[in-house]
Amino acid sequence: MHDDDEGFYTLPPPALERPTLLNSCARAATSAEAAFRVQYPNALRRSSRVIALDRGAAKMMHAISEDPWKGAHFLMLSPVQAGLSKGIVALAEQDGSVVDFNADIVGADVIVMIATTDEGAAAAGVIGAMAWARGVMTAGIVMAGARDGDIVMGAMRQCTAVLVRAGDEDYLPAMLSALRA
Repeated sequence: MHDDDEGFYTLPPPALERPTLLNSCARAATSAEAAFRVQYPNALRRSSRVIALDRGAAKMMHAISEDPWKGAHFLMLSPVQAGLSKGIVALAEQDGSVVDFNADIVGADVIVMIATTDEGAAAAGVIGAMAWARGVMTAGIVMAGARDGDIVMGAMRQCTAVLVRAGDEDYLPAMLSALRA
């Protein structure tokens, strides 16, 4: 810093840096740049929790849960949500056995919530707050044909880092694959 004529300190000009250009992504897609890419899948296993927030979402999730996933744990809201007002969410395995979500979230890298109705909107807020407090990324998928879709989107917008309105059921496995579930 140096003193100018009026007694104010001014910062020196910034060092010359190479800015990110608009065509940088296009250049990265060229065959010349492809030689520098790692050709092996990511070796790190991701620990994912996929949570169906309503019966329609549970049906969709159940249809894909038997596919070969890399570390996804599929859960659904328990029909009984007695402690929701106290910030306690009851989750269950697909066979109906209750899961301790506080213990299950430990070690999770990402939580994906799926909704087809607004039934689980309050639970989504509690799950999102718990995940945020533990530094776990959250994503939400709302099906385009969802009953009260705008209400669901509004509720999930507050508790997810990524929120998508999916056009059809094929989007769910594609999104989970992209998240390395």
